[in-house]
Amino acid sequence: MTTLPAPRVPDARQWPGDYVAVWTWRCERLQAMRRDPVQLMGALEYYRTRPVEFIQHWCDTYDPRNAGRGRPAYMPFIMFKRQAEFIEFLRAVMAAEENGLVEKARDMGATWVCSAFSVWLWLFYPGAAIG
Repeated sequence: MTTLPAPRVPDARQWPGDYVAVWTWRCERLQAMRRDPVQLMGALEYYRTRPVEFIQHWCDTYDPRNAGRGRPAYMPFIMFKRQAEFIEFLRAVMAAEENGLVEKARDMGATWVCSAFSVWLWLFYPGAAIG
């Protein structure tokens, strides 16, 4: 089995990235963690402080507009740079216990980022209030 490098936030020239490579990497990692619980524990510790990597490695998006058009409706969440920066903004607001304002346009993925960030919080911060 060939081990692929972990998916990362691609730069503008590479976005949206290679979905097949991401699925392949995920399957390999999932199989390895199922075989070795120590790897699972290591992954949980790694992702506890890395929401960008958690989302990039394990979250998916869904676009119903792709259904019936020869494109997958479900796909790995391959963020672009601004989305990763948005996650860091959310972390900073949370750490400072302050409010934050988000101005957004449609189809920029802000709702998906917030949803994925909420999943990360739910998994790694017991008692986090999400809503």
